[in-house]
Amino acid sequence: MNRTTAPPSRIDQDREIEAVRRAWRLTEPEPTYSDPPWLKTAMRQAAERGDLPQRRAWEQLTHVLDRAGYSHLVDHPFVIKADGERHVCLEPYYSVCTERATSDAKRLGELLLCNVRVSLRSWHYPGFTIRITFAPKQTTEVNESNE
Repeated sequence: MNRTTAPPSRIDQDREIEAVRRAWRLTEPEPTYSDPPWLKTAMRQAAERGDLPQRRAWEQLTHVLDRAGYSHLVDHPFVIKADGERHVCLEPYYSVCTERATSDAKRLGELLLCNVRVSLRSWHYPGFTIRITFAPKQTTEVNESNE
C-alpha cells in the first residue's frame, strides 16, 4: 500500500497529538486524586443551598456532578496548577459539547462560585475534545501554557 494512502499508525497519531500539544504549549496535567480545598468548600456550600447533591467524604467532584445530571461534562478529569492554585479541568469530546454543555459549565461556575473557562485547546485528544477549567474566583486567568 502506498504510504500516502495508508491509514496513519498509532505511533504517527501519537506524534501528531504531541506536536499539537507542543504548539499550544500545553503541559501534562495531573490526575484528580483529590479535589482542591477551594473546590471542596464550594461543593459543600452548593449542597447546603440545595444546588448540588451532598458530597460524601470519599466522593470527588466528578461523582457529585454525575449524580447531579452533568455526566455529559464529566470526561477526562484532571488538575493543572496555575497562579499558585490547583484548577480542575474536564475534557469532554466536542461532539457532546453543544451549546448546552457550554451553558451548563457556566451554570456550574455560578453554583460553585468559581471562574469557568471553556477552551478548544485540550490535552486529552486535541481537536476532538474541549477543556472546561474551574478556578477559584480570586484567579482571574488561567496560565496560557496550561490552556
